[in-house]
This record gives sequence, structure tokens and C-alpha cells, in this order.
Amino acid sequence: MGTYIIFDGGMQCDHLPGGVVGLLPMQDVASTTTTIITPLAFEAGRIRMNTRPHQWPLLVCGPGRRGIGRLEDRCDIPAGHVVILAGLAGGLNPDLPAGHALLADAVVDVHGRERIPPLRSENGGGIICTHDELCDTPESKARLREMTGGDVVDMESIHFANLAEERGWTWGVIRGISDDHATPLPRGCDAWTDDGGRTRPWSIARSILSSPGIAMQLPGLKRCAGRAMDSVGTRLIGLLASDVATT
Repeated sequence: MGTYIIFDGGMQCDHLPGGVVGLLPMQDVASTTTTIITPLAFEAGRIRMNTRPHQWPLLVCGPGRRGIGRLEDRCDIPAGHVVILAGLAGGLNPDLPAGHALLADAVVDVHGRERIPPLRSENGGGIICTHDELCDTPESKARLREMTGGDVVDMESIHFANLAEERGWTWGVIRGISDDHATPLPRGCDAWTDDGGRTRPWSIARSILSSPGIAMQLPGLKRCAGRAMDSVGTRLIGLLASDVATT
């Protein structure tokens, strides 16, 4: 399986799933016209597996507003390049099942801000809502759906959109639904990854020790996340193979 890049302490860190294989100085991405950004290392690994023939550069920025801030500080992608944020999201729209992936028609937040991506679907995509706090219950998802009209929720898209517009990128967002509108998430699961987007096994273990029922949820969540990222890969290939975006 190919490598992907994780920002780490001012360097870029080449990773294979499961281990660090070396540190490299910050590399220039000007030689390519398309870059895929993911918040989590798991997402990057799954995209690499599903899009292997294309070999698009993958940058793992880390989760949330802080992850996009890290991208802003350490990444020098030139204006005019295609940059796509891709990864998992929680479902808000009752009509969208876990495993479904959508290309954003709009990115919104709870403050009423809206950004329209240059790369969007002609056949109807969806609205991605960014919320800085984890929506981990059906009730919180329903409130956010009513407040914003969003179809899915993540923690990065509006911040990415702001950066993309500042940098002059041709940008888009693709999200796969890992948990639908009615699925609760384990409490504290936002601590299961570190600031670089890597899984923290000991944090998961502590959650299981404090709430043993989580162990029963994990296999289903993992399957749904895998299906969602497979759908994201399919969407990426369809988008970047079109006349809209070139590699």
C-alpha cells in the first residue's frame, strides 16, 4: 500500500498504516495539480487503498479547526490547484444511510456562514454543516439538522473552505456517513485520535474499560466507516476523472 503524509512537528511524516517509516523535510507540492486532504490517518489509508492507480498526494492535517490551522501553517499549495477535503461525517438527513458519500453543494455552520465550492455536483449533492463540538446523540443531530438544514456534520469543512478561498484553490468537499442520524456515538470518541489524526489505541481501551458496552459498538462502527470511505473513494474517482478537475 502506498504512503501518505502526516504533518508532524513542522515536518511531513511518511506513514504506512500501522507505523512510521521516516521523516522528510516539508515537500513542495507544486509539481502536482490535485491534492487530497483528510483529517484522519485512517481516512487517508482507505482512500489510498481505493484509489491506488491514481496516486494523488494525500495530506493528513488532523481533526477539527486545529487540524485546518495546521494545514494553513505548514502547507504551501499554489493558487489554482485542485484541493479536496475528504473523510467521514455524521448523518443528519434521515434519508441518507450510513455508507453514503456526498459531494458538497454548500458548506455551512451554526452561525449562518455559507461557502459554495467550485467543485460540486450537477445532479445534486448535499449540505455539509461544520460544528466544532462532536454531535454524538440522535437528539443533537436532529437539532443541528433543524437549525442549519445540513445533510451531514463534520468538524472541518467551513474552516477548510475559508482557507481554500483565501489561497485561491479550486476546492471541493466529499464526506462519507459513518453514523446515520439515529446512531449515537460512544461518549469521548473524539479523543480516540491525536492532533495529527492518528488512532490512539490506549484511549479506546480506556473508553472500553469505563463503558464496556462500547466494545459491542466498535465492530459496527468500523464496518460503517469502511463502507463510507469506500464510497468517498468512488466519488473522488468520479469527480477527478471528469472535465471539472484534472490531475
